[in-house]
Amino acid sequence: MARNAAVDELRARDRRRRLAPADVGPLPSPERDYELRAALDSLDIDLREALLVVEVLGLTYVEAGLVLHVPSGTVKSRVHRARERLVHWFDAEEPAREL
Repeated sequence: MARNAAVDELRARDRRRRLAPADVGPLPSPERDYELRAALDSLDIDLREALLVVEVLGLTYVEAGLVLHVPSGTVKSRVHRARERLVHWFDAEEPAREL
């Protein structure tokens, strides 16, 4: 429960920060949003949690380790593996190019 409460608080902080006026780019298309969700769903839960806590919530590796109850080195390796798997996932989705 403590972990979820911490994640909820960090998300609330991030939402407040994002609601401040800023130059927002174009919104992703529904197809791209679906692809991103499918790519994230393809990750193991440990990799997905580490990636989202670092990339979406903007926590440092140390902070993410505290939230996820793992050492910061474990967070680093999980984020690295998650990024690698997402790159491979999106590369596999691209149509083959003719030479």
